[in-house]
Amino acid sequence: MRYFCQFFLAAMTCFVVIAGCGGLPAMPPREPISFDYTPEAEAAPGSADVTFVVVGAQLAKPAQQTAAQGLFNVQTPLFDDFANTMTNDFMEVLNARGFGVTGPFKTYDEVIHPVKEGNDLLLTAQVNIITNTSDIRVDSYTRPPFTETKYYALGGSVSVICDVKLVLLELLTNEPMWTKNVALDPFEVAMDSSYPSYTSASLTTLAAQYGKLPVEQLNSITFGMYRTRVFPNVPIEVFLEKDNEFHNNFGRALKRQYSEVLGVVYTYLDPREMMIVKNQAMELRKRKVY
Repeated sequence: MRYFCQFFLAAMTCFVVIAGCGGLPAMPPREPISFDYTPEAEAAPGSADVTFVVVGAQLAKPAQQTAAQGLFNVQTPLFDDFANTMTNDFMEVLNARGFGVTGPFKTYDEVIHPVKEGNDLLLTAQVNIITNTSDIRVDSYTRPPFTETKYYALGGSVSVICDVKLVLLELLTNEPMWTKNVALDPFEVAMDSSYPSYTSASLTTLAAQYGKLPVEQLNSITFGMYRTRVFPNVPIEVFLEKDNEFHNNFGRALKRQYSEVLGVVYTYLDPREMMIVKNQAMELRKRKVY
């Protein structure tokens, strides 16, 4: 009996150790993502004889917003920060180029008439971040040998296109004078499937919220390793909210895009070209106002 008890205790110890080793890997913490740009050179203040009013960059709305996105008002803080920081860095770029700068303002309507009359051009931008999640798949896992609980991870990659349209307008008439598209090469962000943090219940809840994942698809996935199904085109906001690893990878990639965008903006806002646009704007102002 004594040997039986010792054997039983040893077996239970092994069970606990093995079960502990079979636990789910922890998802990494969410990294704070901040965007920033430092101009490559600084001109003397006021050396460029053009003055600007800056109006906040606007995020383009999806061309075909899904009913789920509209119903649940899905937010994308990373995209909002991208556009808001860009507005502030426009001020820094213009100062570095030697222009006079006023702002930023949220909208054109916030700019009072004396400010419009006392400056030459309005600078704003339209930011369009287009994502495709159709390649995302669901991987199912079990944690043998002492559990049949099934977990799910998301794998595959998301393709991203970042397009920024710069716009210069004549202030009093609000008419476009100059536009430039800053179109960068598309990039992909992988989803790391080594963090299986979803259960069938959580994915079913996701399906109910966003109306994209049929419940019967989940029920058709059997026990075993690496039984995969394609994940429908769920809004990118879902993955950014629920998967820290993907959020971190996506944020780092977007930071690199941000630096490239602002570098191109610095090049485009050449004082000689801006003087040409200013003269055209002043001619338009004279024709329209007087």
